[in-house]
Formats: sequence, C-alpha cells, structure tokens
Amino acid sequence: MKLTTKSPLTDVLLEYTGKRELAKTTLATYPGSLRILTEVTGLRTVEDMERARPGKLQDKFDAAIAAGTYSKKTLAMAFVLGKSLRRHLRLKDLVESNCFDAVKVRVGNNVPEANVLQPGELEKLLEVLKVVHEDGAPFYTRRPFALQWRAVILMLGRHGLRIHELAKLTVDDVRQDGEGGKWVATFKGKGNRLARMALSNDAVLACQAWRRFVVRRTGGTLHWFCPSSTGGQLSRITVAHVLGDLTQEVLGHRVTPHGFRATFISGVIAKHGIEAARKLARHSSLSTTQRYSRWEILDTES
Repeated sequence: MKLTTKSPLTDVLLEYTGKRELAKTTLATYPGSLRILTEVTGLRTVEDMERARPGKLQDKFDAAIAAGTYSKKTLAMAFVLGKSLRRHLRLKDLVESNCFDAVKVRVGNNVPEANVLQPGELEKLLEVLKVVHEDGAPFYTRRPFALQWRAVILMLGRHGLRIHELAKLTVDDVRQDGEGGKWVATFKGKGNRLARMALSNDAVLACQAWRRFVVRRTGGTLHWFCPSSTGGQLSRITVAHVLGDLTQEVLGHRVTPHGFRATFISGVIAKHGIEAARKLARHSSLSTTQRYSRWEILDTES
C-alpha cells in the first residue's frame, strides 16, 4: 500500500502500526483515538494533515477540553497519536514540519484526574498496606496482598522504575555494593541499555519480605526479585489493574504504574532540576524529561 496525499488516515495508521512492535493493548486503543482525533480536528486524509496549522489545532483541542465530552487523558491519547502519524508522514516526505509540536494538551494540573500522586499520597498508600488479621479488615491490609503491593509501590514510587524493568529484575541483579553495603540494581532498561541504580533499604526489605512469603508458600527457589504470588514473573496488566483499583479505593483517583514514575520524575525536577531528573530517569534526551514538567505537584518535601 503506497500512501498519497489522498490516503485516509486509517491507511496511515495501518502502515504506522505495521512497522512497529507494539503491545496488543496499545494497538487496541489506536482506532478509538483516531476516531476522536478526526472528530475533534476534522483531519481525515494526508492532505488534511499537510494543511493543518498549530493555532487552529490548539483552538480545537482547547474547545474539546472545555466541552468535557472526552476526558483530558482520552484527548491527550488522540493528540499523541496525531503527532505520531504526522511524524510518520514527515519521514515519508508527505508533509513538512510537524505542526503538532507547537500544540500543548495538558493532561492534568493539580487536579484529581492527573495521573500523579500528590504530596503525602505515597506515604498514605504505604501506611494502609500494613498486614493485619482482623475480620472485616480492608482487602489491602491482608496477606499476601499487603506484602506484595507494598514492595511494588516502593520500587515504582521511590525509584521511578518502569513496570517492565521491575518485572524483569532478577535476584542476581540486586546486590550490596560499595562502602556501607548499599543496595544496587544493575539491569537492562529501555532500549536494552545497561542501567545501574541505588535502591533504598525499605524497598529492598519489602521485596525480601515478599519473596520469603512466596518461598514458604511454593517451597521453591525464586528467580525474580519481585515475583508474582505464584513465584513467576509479574504481569504488567495485573500490576496496572491492581494499582488502579488500590489508588482509587485509598486516594479517590486512579494512578497507573507510569503515574508512579511520573510522580518520581516530577518531584526530582521540582527539587533538583531537569538535568538531575534526566539522569535518575535514565533518559537519553533532555526533551523527554521536559515532558514530565507538565505534571505540576502542589508541594514537595525537601
């Protein structure tokens, strides 16, 4: 299929997704996002993309946000897809500069729907994840739930790990190293790049406590540093569902696994600046880190 200026964006999407290895869950969202993009902007063909101008796009997205027909997150997903398709067309010399680069679609600004934790909310989650044995106690305070998810939340919230990095972390990847026997994790991160990260004692101890529980239950040895309840590898989908339900129950708004990473990066930006955040987030480009400044947190602890 050869794209031309008359090609519909559905054909552009087919070519775009066919050239990339994408998760099934991501692929499933694209048709809906393209429909919303078309509805909000009126863009239907490659020619429409070429004629689009930043000012008009900004006005249309602002109007859609004000109307409230779709959530900010849904509109942001449609915007990101439009930006990706425009970039794909630019690489094929079918359009000129990416007009989406000058458009800003805010996904949250100190409001409950923002996908970040506000100050004190991480500590609140950790506080309620205490193991108790009382009848009628909330589900999140009982074993094995409390042990497992306290470990997961500490690893994501304290260190900004990506969920796939946590899932792939093995027992051999984490060891005491250097003066004072500090815990260090060495692993392959995004893009298969080797990463090295210092871990807090509370995160390591929580993972060790969870592993001991799983070993007693299964009677076997464990390969994964933060395993599933059966001793296998953590499921990214399960983590997303559980954290969403837990944060909704305890905090009143849903936070995704990436929301914990966004909170971590935003906090470092606020306290130590963009360059320090880039290094701790393990971003190769400063522009990637700058995207996280769109999440504004009310306050940060020093």
